[in-house]
Amino acid sequence: MKKQTINYIGKTFTSKYFDKLTDSEYEDVIRWFKSKPNKNKVIESLSNVLTGKKVQMTDIEKYYFRDLIYSTKLKYSKWSIEEVLKNKELLGFLKGRIKAYPKVFKDTDPLGKNIETAFRISGKEIAKKPSNFPLKEAKRIIKKYNINNNYYDFSCGWGVRLLASLSLNINYFGTDVNVRLFDKLNEMVSDIKENNLLLFFPNVDIRNCSSETFISEWENKMGLCFSSPPYYDLEDYKFGDQSIKNYKTYKEWLDNYVEITMQNIYLYLIDGGYFLLNIKNTKEYKMMTDMKRIAEKYFKFVRFETLNYGKRVKSNKEIEKGTEDIAVFVKFDKDKQNVLK
Repeated sequence: MKKQTINYIGKTFTSKYFDKLTDSEYEDVIRWFKSKPNKNKVIESLSNVLTGKKVQMTDIEKYYFRDLIYSTKLKYSKWSIEEVLKNKELLGFLKGRIKAYPKVFKDTDPLGKNIETAFRISGKEIAKKPSNFPLKEAKRIIKKYNINNNYYDFSCGWGVRLLASLSLNINYFGTDVNVRLFDKLNEMVSDIKENNLLLFFPNVDIRNCSSETFISEWENKMGLCFSSPPYYDLEDYKFGDQSIKNYKTYKEWLDNYVEITMQNIYLYLIDGGYFLLNIKNTKEYKMMTDMKRIAEKYFKFVRFETLNYGKRVKSNKEIEKGTEDIAVFVKFDKDKQNVLK
């Protein structure tokens, strides 16, 4: 099979997989990606998540956060999903890959749905969808380490930890520099309130600022701080004063983003409060190792928790089980020694 090459906004991609899209197919694909779930269906999904009936985030994610997710570019991908959707030739590569793996992609599904799946499981070099935090695990972790019903999330993400906190009737405090994400999180909270999806509504206080910004009214208030922070330069969210834009080297990022954030967390936590960190080492940067070292200047290390991402289907239809570490620290007080057994 002859390889084909495409040059697009400064990047080059070559592949043996190619199947040209017709104009009609392209219009159908764009229509698929632009369509939003019915609002009533989204409200039903929110109700199910908040009441513990289901842990399915698909419609919620698509309705509130899809555009933000599609505009995010991963470091190892040449383009964002948003950029690829503007180029019919690149979509032709994905169509060709779909046809080459009939056991993975169903020919009875719309092409847009199959391309959406391809972005998720086999689009790494072209464009890949950023991962979201598993809701079931977010609920388990927040519930286990909740101390006083005040939880601080220093990098809000796509709303999963916010929903987990609300479902557990725990007050949620968050910071995030992405103003579009800030607006969408608050829109979701407003929809939950307006539709009376919770009998008792916890306090929600989300600030559109960096975690390096100290918020004095949060001092000595939080029983738990838990987040999955940015992986240095792994993701470019395109919007907001992202830490990688301010700190050009990894050392500057550790010194000015990580360390200052941890100093603020120390001040926010009550004695015996927990700080949980979900990040991992990569080939380029030992982020868990380095952040754990910095954290131990302020907190007592307790243990590693295992974060279960569940089963993932790869492009060859193999099933892989995703797990990561969560480092658990406590703001140690000699008189209280509040460490989970």
